[in-house]
Amino acid sequence: MRIAGRAARWGFAALLVLSAAGAGTRAGQAQADPVPEVAAAEFLHDDEGLDQIDCELPRWSTDPGSLQAFFTTARDCMDAAWTPLLARHGVPNVSPALIFPEKTPFASSCGEVTQDIIAAIYCAGDDSLYIPASGLQTEVFGDHPGVYLALLAHEYGHHVQMLTGITSQVLALLPSGNWNTPEGLELSRRVELQAQCFSGMFLGAEAGRGSITRATLAEGRLGQDGRGDGNRPGELPDHGTSAHVFSWWERGTNNKIADCNTFSAPNADVT
Repeated sequence: MRIAGRAARWGFAALLVLSAAGAGTRAGQAQADPVPEVAAAEFLHDDEGLDQIDCELPRWSTDPGSLQAFFTTARDCMDAAWTPLLARHGVPNVSPALIFPEKTPFASSCGEVTQDIIAAIYCAGDDSLYIPASGLQTEVFGDHPGVYLALLAHEYGHHVQMLTGITSQVLALLPSGNWNTPEGLELSRRVELQAQCFSGMFLGAEAGRGSITRATLAEGRLGQDGRGDGNRPGELPDHGTSAHVFSWWERGTNNKIADCNTFSAPNADVT
């Protein structure tokens, strides 16, 4: 959900999904591994995965109309893939809105977004995905739709976390709302790495069907390289190391929701 001003961190914005949803009421304590309060969620113990669908994406192009059509169709495909799994757990899926700001800074229901390079954010306050074209860094990533598809699938993963109560459970563990603490940073990494795994689930499930080819999957995989924390002095460890950002995404490509239970993982796997 956060992105710093460079390509290596492209694809993530600030912790808006957490700050927008409101604080919980239970006192938080320093988190040992794992986080049983969230790990026990029934949804995260399902060995099933996403439905395989025929997703026919428009041709990727950077003009505004084509870009919006690509992401809108991709969002619709994610709805179709996720809805049956959510329904099996009694969770209705309401499609998240897509908003395409022309540039940064821009206003959202989670506050003003001021970072120079923002590719996409999810805001739980209005259940919306914000995708400013100016932050996609298409001059860096080029005509490789798998990269942008994985980006959207990550942010859609935060939408799934909100729907299934994972977000509210995490918030209940940190009523202070201070994410710049060891406890808060660990919870943030578990949230973000799970969204990475959910992103890998979508591309892994759909690769080879419709217009999502094995090459699309390979593009998405390559796009995860070097995205982790620690690439710039003073950067907060709130998303995970590059190795873990990559490995959780790759784990998701097996398309099993239980594989994405970052809250049952030991601390060593979510640094």
